[in-house]
This record gives sequence, structure tokens and C-alpha cells, in this order.
Amino acid sequence: MNSDNGHTGAQGVDGVTIERENPNVSAIILLEGTPVTKDISCTRVHVWVNTNDIIIEIPRIG
Repeated sequence: MNSDNGHTGAQGVDGVTIERENPNVSAIILLEGTPVTKDISCTRVHVWVNTNDIIIEIPRIG
């Protein structure tokens, strides 16, 4: 994903848009601070949201 993809600041449900734009990935919605594994997967996009379900980081494949 590009740094100017337009998802930051959007609702966390925008993960559906990510999956529609790239059907080869699964968007995983995560509350900020949630622990995750350090393994890399080219089929996964972490979508970090705050308690208001607003995307707070640029979603990245990994």
C-alpha cells in the first residue's frame, strides 16, 4: 500500500475496501496496542484503529 492511500483517518471498516482493492490480502482490524506476531505474510494487512474505530496508521502488507 502507498503512504498516500487515503485510508488513514477513515473508519476501521475500510478494511473491506482494502480487500476489494487487493483481493489477494485479508485486512485484519486491530485495536492500537494489540500484540501481534512478528512473522511477515504477504496476504495480510494490519489495519490499526483507535477506540473510536478510526484508522491511525497507514495499513501495510505484512
